[in-house]
Amino acid sequence: MTPTLAVTEEATNVRTNEAANVEANVEANVEVNVEANVEADGNANVKANVEANVKANVTTNDVTTVKANDAASTRNRLEVGAERAFGWLLGSSGAKKQWPPYELIEDTIETTARAKLDKLERLYHKGQDLAWDGREVLNALVEKHGRPRIPEDKKESALILLGLLMWGELAAWAISADLAERIDDVEAKMAATSQAHDEARHFYVLRDYVRLLGEPLPRLGGVGRKLLIDVLETDSLVHKLIGMQLMVESNALAIFRSLVNAELEPVLTDLLAYYERDEARHVALGVLYLPRLLSKLSRFEAARAQAFQLRCVGLLISGGLPLRPHLVRLGIDPRKMAERVVKLQGEVFDQMRATAKEEESGWLRGVLNPAAGAGPNLLDFVHPVGGIEAAPPVHRAILRAWARGARFADRALA
Repeated sequence: MTPTLAVTEEATNVRTNEAANVEANVEANVEVNVEANVEADGNANVKANVEANVKANVTTNDVTTVKANDAASTRNRLEVGAERAFGWLLGSSGAKKQWPPYELIEDTIETTARAKLDKLERLYHKGQDLAWDGREVLNALVEKHGRPRIPEDKKESALILLGLLMWGELAAWAISADLAERIDDVEAKMAATSQAHDEARHFYVLRDYVRLLGEPLPRLGGVGRKLLIDVLETDSLVHKLIGMQLMVESNALAIFRSLVNAELEPVLTDLLAYYERDEARHVALGVLYLPRLLSKLSRFEAARAQAFQLRCVGLLISGGLPLRPHLVRLGIDPRKMAERVVKLQGEVFDQMRATAKEEESGWLRGVLNPAAGAGPNLLDFVHPVGGIEAAPPVHRAILRAWARGARFADRALA
């Protein structure tokens, strides 16, 4: 049965003498409008247009001449007929009410987001799985190699570098604990908590190692102290993550590797391998979480973040210049160590950029790539190929003046 016949048949059942003219007009208009709307739209407009035309025709033919009950019955039956015609067009089954299957797209979005968060959560669980007992490891290494002893000609330089590492681990403990408290995302909070546990272990094990040496530990240089305090006290999570995960951690990793390669003392060499493994994992927190924060920065906030990064670079270089003779004494090439730092920072930047692309958060606003742009030129200036003596006279004079200023700041700010 066609939609027109269904509606017409319903209308003829309620024909009355008083509404003859109304009924005729209604039937005619319903037929025309149902067919026209079915062909034009083929959708829910059929019912709406039928209702509108019924009401319009009833109004124009003076519905006051029709008895109230008959008129209401007429409209109700016409509406039922229109609904049946509409049902015929779409089919009586409701099986397609859930089409399109939006859950396919929604599940994909949810699954993607879940996978990204799972990476952060896995950092926590991986940290727990790889956690090592610091005292047990240190005691086992002492039992294996004997009480640690550093050659006299290298002792002062080694203690200065160990002091820098130990106080750096204490600051990293405090900074990561602050991150764990302030980060909102549960998964990132878990990763920061795991890092805080690692940094605490790094600090007390290195402290116990220095105690085994039986020597007093020199005070931390003022420039390095200023850097760590700046990262610790900043209110910005972005600044804290840039300073800690991109700048400080990469320098720590380079120093650990340089000391391991120097084979200064067997207990220390074996012990620092544990540190390297943990620190390499810590960088992942910044890689996975920082791009999310950077994508929300305004232009002004991005400029402030870059200025903070450049400040960290300046403090790291200034704090490192007085260490140059100590590194050389320990058999560490300052330029090679600096190259390793820049390489690590470039890798971290590339990983963050990949994360930003995955999350479609755009480019890394607010952070600079130390391995690109002026970075390599700065490395060449601070660490000339062939050493300071091989640099031109003006270049040498600038570096020596910079080193003298850094030594003065070290003492003044200590």
